[in-house]
Amino acid sequence: MAVQLSEHARQRCQQRGIQQKAIALVMELHDVDLEVGDECRALRVSRRAVTAAGSAEASRQVLERLCDVTVVWSDRSGQVVTAFKSRDRARMRRYLGRG
Repeated sequence: MAVQLSEHARQRCQQRGIQQKAIALVMELHDVDLEVGDECRALRVSRRAVTAAGSAEASRQVLERLCDVTVVWSDRSGQVVTAFKSRDRARMRRYLGRG
C-alpha cells in the first residue's frame, strides 16, 4: 500500500526514526481512529489489533512496534501530515486534547 506523505511528515519520520513501512502498516491495520480537528484523524494500532493480526502481515516484532506509532492523516489533502511515537505523552496531549 503506497501512502502519500507531506513534506512535513517525511521530515518528522526521518527525525523520529519512523519507517514508511510502519506508516503503511498503521494505515492498513489501525483500529483506533480519533478526530483531532481541521479534518485530521489520529490513527493507531492497539495491542488487541496486533494480537488479531498475528504473523500474517509482518513479523511479530514489527507489529509490536506499531503500537508505539501514531499517524495523523488529513482527509482534506489525502495524505499523512505527521507521525510520532505514541509514548511521547506531551505530543499525544497536543493532538488528542487530553491530560
